[in-house]
Amino acid sequence: MNWNPKWLLEHGLRPMVPALITGAVILGCAHAPELQQLPALLSLDAESSMAEETPAPAPSVRHTVSPSPSAEIETLVQGTGNYPDGVYTGSAQGYGGAVTVQVTVENGQIVSIEILSASGETDSFFARAKGVIDKILTAQTWEVDGVSGATYSSDGIKGAVQNALTGATVVNKTPEKVTGNSSALTKIDYTAPEGGYQDGTYTGSAQGFGGTITVSVTILEGKITDISVVSAPGETPSYFSSAKGVISSMLSAQSPNVDTVSGATYSSTGIINAVKAALSQAAKGTEPSEEPSPSPTPTPTPTPPVVPDDAPNYGYLDGTYTGTGEGYGGDITVSVTVSGGQITAIEIVSALDETPAYFSQATGVIERILARQVAGVDAVSGATFSSEGIMAAVENALSGAIAPSPSPSPAPSPEPSPTPSPSESPSPSEAPTVTVETSTETYTGTATVSPDEDEDFDPYDITLTVTVTVTKTTTVSEAETTIVTEKAVTDASVSAYTDKSNLKYLNRAFDKMKDNLLALGSADAVSKATCSSLGIQDAWTAALSGVELSTATETIPHS
Repeated sequence: MNWNPKWLLEHGLRPMVPALITGAVILGCAHAPELQQLPALLSLDAESSMAEETPAPAPSVRHTVSPSPSAEIETLVQGTGNYPDGVYTGSAQGYGGAVTVQVTVENGQIVSIEILSASGETDSFFARAKGVIDKILTAQTWEVDGVSGATYSSDGIKGAVQNALTGATVVNKTPEKVTGNSSALTKIDYTAPEGGYQDGTYTGSAQGFGGTITVSVTILEGKITDISVVSAPGETPSYFSSAKGVISSMLSAQSPNVDTVSGATYSSTGIINAVKAALSQAAKGTEPSEEPSPSPTPTPTPTPPVVPDDAPNYGYLDGTYTGTGEGYGGDITVSVTVSGGQITAIEIVSALDETPAYFSQATGVIERILARQVAGVDAVSGATFSSEGIMAAVENALSGAIAPSPSPSPAPSPEPSPTPSPSESPSPSEAPTVTVETSTETYTGTATVSPDEDEDFDPYDITLTVTVTVTKTTTVSEAETTIVTEKAVTDASVSAYTDKSNLKYLNRAFDKMKDNLLALGSADAVSKATCSSLGIQDAWTAALSGVELSTATETIPHS
């Protein structure tokens, strides 16, 4: 038999090689040295046979896969960058709709993330949200912190990347949104007049997000030279500011047939339709209609809520009372009417800084107050701060409608009894002298107010200043001198360098916690201001760390 290893392999005796090697060793076969080459040759043969059976790999081609992943993708370890090479697409819910991304993987690493579509996102917030892409590329995983102030949009990007790389359906939290007037989304058909425009200034109105938008359009030498907003009382300022970007588009196009502004669709559609209404009066060669231009259908005035028949009667003093409370943007003032001991009407006197669409929702709290006849009712979801402002204003107004408790009748003076003649007694000793001295000590503590899982604001530092009053009472008698020293917290204040919105939460929390902090040394967190409350608690602990609040007595006998 030919013991040459190559001959054995070439003649299909590979399965017999282990047995042949064993036999060669036992028999001391002279060909054993040749057989010793078999392990290396077998390894080489295995590689060469694989090369013959497996076709040469095709040139690397980027491909797009559907969200349904392969088993290899499903078993990848987050953060390691151990991803199959390719180009993948995925989608997830953002703030205003689906966010779709394209993720490119090379050599197992995520090398780029591109936004394919995010039509429902507000441009200014989404530009900020895209900062999360750098975090994902650095960490090589979608499990990174979102972008504060653009939480929903950045969560949409993270979820879309996760969907692209795993195929998992990502369910993101959706924000509460106030719905605008649906008629504002209907664009008015408009065709420019063949004869051009007549010079002049024209006014038009249309439905916006929260009410009527009125514009003024100026035509000079047949061109649209200016578009100005005359009034838009029902629009949210931040969104309306974005919506007005459509004006430059119309001036550039010399036509109102332009795209709306993403993220401010209602308001920008209202501006476009108002311009169309104005231009419909500017056709050259047409006489102005004797009939006035139709005005927008007025929003029906809601029927004021009434007091239910089963509402309790707490015996308020009849009259009309005015009160003020802090809302979302500033002070809210209400007028409260009491008749027959019951609250019969609540009217909003002013709320200049509230967002109209949200404040309209917030006024739903009035019906709840009338039903329960007290200011402390549940706030309106989606308009919490504005509705709490209305409740605070009503409570402030009712403070003047509570009947004072009757003063007790004075007890009759007893008839004086005859004073007995005093018997002689020894002269009394001198009365002790008492002196009281007070001083104050100030302690400060700092803490960081951090956002919760919503990441809807940037962390900021606060400083809590605590005032401790030291009272020293010294009593001197013939026998001894007694000194009583008492330390007690008598005041506190909080400060922070942050934006107006954060300060509103901080002050709201501190105002509600202060009395308990001073009296008890601790206070529970305030609902709707939990993050600020926790920061105040930490700063309070830091300020008084090592400070002993107690009463000490020292007695010094006289010799």
